[in-house]
Amino acid sequence: MANIAIVNGETISTEKFEKFLKRILFEFQEDENFELTKENKKFIKTEALHTLIERILILQEANKKNISINEKEVLEKLEEIKSSVDEEDLKEDLKKIGLSETELFEEIKNEEIMNKFFNEYGINNISFTEEELKNFYESNKEFIKEPDLLSLYEIYTENEAKADLLLNDLNNLNLIDEIEKKLKEENVDYFYHNEIPDYKLPPEVIEEFKENPEQKNIILRSEMGIFIYKIIEFKAGKRPEYSEIKRELAEFLVSEAIKETKEHIIQQLLDKAEIKYLDTSILEE
Repeated sequence: MANIAIVNGETISTEKFEKFLKRILFEFQEDENFELTKENKKFIKTEALHTLIERILILQEANKKNISINEKEVLEKLEEIKSSVDEEDLKEDLKKIGLSETELFEEIKNEEIMNKFFNEYGINNISFTEEELKNFYESNKEFIKEPDLLSLYEIYTENEAKADLLLNDLNNLNLIDEIEKKLKEENVDYFYHNEIPDYKLPPEVIEEFKENPEQKNIILRSEMGIFIYKIIEFKAGKRPEYSEIKRELAEFLVSEAIKETKEHIIQQLLDKAEIKYLDTSILEE
């Protein structure tokens, strides 16, 4: 089998990459909305290779610093995993990603070593003072709010003339019974959304509505057809007080700070690493 890259003298074989890729794809496929396509496959493969290289660099650096983990701790972690899931389900999942229990033990060991490595940079001690939290809240107050909620009809037609006539009729209708009757008479496809968050609607619809809140009927033309949005009710998202969101705010800022610290450390490792790409044709397959 061909080798894909060499990282500070350590070879990434096709076999090693494919095994790692299986794990990445398995995680994606846990999301029922995920669909593997030709377009996203190359992106996922490329990201998987970058992630694998970063893991190798972290473990190499941890080895230089003589960072190790007690095997008893690893066994305890393994037992935690086993006790939290059905035994047959675990076996099936390991089979899907091509991992034996011995290899799972090694993976857990590596994860714990990487955690210990990052802990040496103080990521477990990151915190924010009351003043810092309040300053962040005040500076970002306009963005810290629950989503706006809209109740509306989403109406679909492929007929341009019918869409224009329907839009004109809807301008004069506000009662739900009247709207329902009209839509059934016109024999168009429609769906009523009750208090749908604004981020789930097309951005163009929200932008137009916010520019002119009196405009209750918005038409959107696309390659898929013509959509009419008949807005029935709008509820502005609540802006929580500092005391209500303080805990979530602290957790968010800490997680972002940890993420930034890790990215900085990894970038330093990448900057001084000797990485040679050999045969990356597998990314195109």
